[in-house]
Amino acid sequence: MRAFLQPLEKYLSFGAIGGLIGVCNDIATPLAGSNIYGVMAGVVALVLGFLAAGTLGIRSDITKGLLGVGAIMAALSLFFLTQEPSGPNDGDTGYLASRFSIIEKAQGELVKKLGDIHEETVKIADNTSKIAENTNDLRGFSIDETRFVQALDNGDKRTVALACKSGMRASSFIFHGGIHGRDGPDGTYSDDMVSFLMNQSCVNAEKLCPELFRMKTSTDFLAGPGARFALLDRVGLICGAKVRKQVADWQEGDTAYR
Repeated sequence: MRAFLQPLEKYLSFGAIGGLIGVCNDIATPLAGSNIYGVMAGVVALVLGFLAAGTLGIRSDITKGLLGVGAIMAALSLFFLTQEPSGPNDGDTGYLASRFSIIEKAQGELVKKLGDIHEETVKIADNTSKIAENTNDLRGFSIDETRFVQALDNGDKRTVALACKSGMRASSFIFHGGIHGRDGPDGTYSDDMVSFLMNQSCVNAEKLCPELFRMKTSTDFLAGPGARFALLDRVGLICGAKVRKQVADWQEGDTAYR
C-alpha cells in the first residue's frame, strides 16, 4: 500500500493546499463573487501542470505541485459551485455558509469589518486631501499683521482665511464704533467681515472681551477703556449678553463724552 501511495505523496501534499484555497474561496464568496473563480484558477493550474510535465517531466516537483493544486482546487470549487442553493441571493454566501451557521456569521463579521475599514480609508483620504489643499494654499504666503489688516480693509476673504489658519486673530478694534459706538462699524471690521471671522474661528473672545474694561494709557482721544468706543451689538455677538449689559452700563455712566 505504501509503495502505491508514495508516488502520490507529493500530489496529495500539494492537493491539500489546493483544497485549502478552494475552501477559502468559498468562504470569501461575498467578496470574490462566485466559486467559478476557484474553478478557473484550478483549470489554469492544471494547464500549466501539463505544460510543465511536457518540459520538466512528470516527476518534477513543479509539475506535481501544479497538478495537485489545480486538480483539487478545480474539483472542490466545482463541487461547491454545483451545490450552492439555487434561490435568488441564496448562493451569495457560498456552499459552506449555507450549511454551517458559524461560517455565515463569520462572513457577516468580515464583511462588516471590511466595510468599516473602507469608510475609515475614505475619511483618511478625504482628510489627507484637505490637508494637502490647505498646505498648497499656505505655500508661498507670508501673511503678517499689515497684510492681514489690508485684507480686512479690502474684504479679501481668501487672504483673511489663510491668515486665520496661520495664526492671525482679530484685534480689539473689532468692537470699535466711535465714542459710545455712535459712528457705527468702521471699514476694517464690517458686519459681514466679523461674521466671516467668527466662522473662521479668528476671534479670540477670551482675550478681547476683558480688554473692553482695561484702561488705555494714551492721552489722545482714544484714552479710556475699550468699552467707551464699543458697539453694543458687536459686544453681544462676540462676548455675550452679560458683557454687553456691563458695557452698556459703563457707557451710561460715562459722562465725559455726553
